[in-house]
Amino acid sequence: RKIMAFKQDKRNAVTLFPDSISNYVSLDDPVRVYDEFIELLDFSELGIKRDSNKRGTSSYDPKMLLKVLVYSYSYGWRSSRKIERALSHNLSFIWLSGGQNPDHKTINRFRRINKKALSKVLLKCARVCYDLKLVSGNTLFVDGSKFRANAGLNKSKTKQGWQGYKEKIEQRISKLLEEIDQVDDKESGSLVKLSEELSQKSKLSERISATLSKIEADNLGEKKGYGKKKVNPKINSTDLEAKVMKGRQGSHPSYNVQMTTDLDHGLILNMEATKDPNDLNKLNSSVEQAEQVSHQEAKIVCADSGYSSIEDIKKLTDTGRKVIVPNPRYDNEGEFHANKFTYDKNNDLYICPAGKRLDKKKIENTENQVRYLPSDAKTCQGCQFFDKCTRSKNCRSIYRSNNEELKEQLQQEYESKKGQQIYKLRKEKVEYQFGHLKKNLGLGQFLLRGIKGANAEIGIAATCFNLTRITNIAGGVQEILAMFKAYKTG
Repeated sequence: RKIMAFKQDKRNAVTLFPDSISNYVSLDDPVRVYDEFIELLDFSELGIKRDSNKRGTSSYDPKMLLKVLVYSYSYGWRSSRKIERALSHNLSFIWLSGGQNPDHKTINRFRRINKKALSKVLLKCARVCYDLKLVSGNTLFVDGSKFRANAGLNKSKTKQGWQGYKEKIEQRISKLLEEIDQVDDKESGSLVKLSEELSQKSKLSERISATLSKIEADNLGEKKGYGKKKVNPKINSTDLEAKVMKGRQGSHPSYNVQMTTDLDHGLILNMEATKDPNDLNKLNSSVEQAEQVSHQEAKIVCADSGYSSIEDIKKLTDTGRKVIVPNPRYDNEGEFHANKFTYDKNNDLYICPAGKRLDKKKIENTENQVRYLPSDAKTCQGCQFFDKCTRSKNCRSIYRSNNEELKEQLQQEYESKKGQQIYKLRKEKVEYQFGHLKKNLGLGQFLLRGIKGANAEIGIAATCFNLTRITNIAGGVQEILAMFKAYKTG
């Protein structure tokens, strides 16, 4: 008897596939969740046309293409060529498409012309989760993260930089024309290399001109203020809507993606790509968009100190919402920090740590702020703590916002026992989702260009996260399919 040390392959064994494509995947295969979820969607609400009575050559059903596209993102496959190959080699893809084989051009075209519709898929998914009572909407968490655009840093210049670059290219074109004329006159030398370079420079000049025209049309080169500074923004010729933003991996053309999640299971309610390099003034808009899912106002909103714009937070607190956001002003606990000065509300003045008073002095051209100064600058200069208290040559001053009481109230909410409990949940309720999207789903850099393309991709990827999450919450594929069936019939 021959003893075989290794298991033998069965490549030449005669086998038969199941007689039906419906038997290609098991009843517990996750692909069935994606299939059933897309069946729940109303394509007219998404904005995707499905006309079964359309005349002419038959086309692929948009419902099938959407199923394949969303499911491929769960694998981290975004390339239309990879998806095309999977439709011929991967049994779950063959089952999902019903044995149809759309090529990569068809898949890419469907994704390109339906960017807006794809960005709405997440909202529909969140509403299904809410109707299934997997989302309450009472406590929301908001966070932002930079996602790199499909564009290179070397293609980013200011408006003036592109104008200067165009001038250099035109100077080179003029010089090439002169060299070509000289070669013609002498009837010696080769025109091939000169003509090739001239053609390349001419095409480059045309692309730069198109970029400058777009900049002028959309006012992209105007100076913008970030904090107290005003800068000339850099415009990327590959993706005009992407902005150069600083992230953990350096500065790159990127989009700042805002995410809102629910307390119950950390499900994503809303994601939106923005062009702003920071999170200021994004809290209220993010919460309002997330509340479209439950059609009710959240009771508690939690975010990090990057969202501490008091004017933006006030829009939430004015409607009775509780906001848990740390104030970055309190991060500095120096001996003579502003929060060490005591405010006398009755007399509207400050008392410094040395016991001296600072009176109210209104300042022109300063919005929502009032300045407080010592009545006599010499008193401040003669103080033993003068050099430690301020770098000013005259005297120490304190700025107080008109919303200072709200700031103090927010800080008290944050420092309270309940506030700290909620804030500690923020990392597991809103931060790890970004890690899953970037690492597990390969969405560290967008494939589609433009803000509409970015929103389409994050909408699909966030939907994949939610579907995986609710499958685990329900206890398995068959359990969530039963919930979908009840939702559809109910």
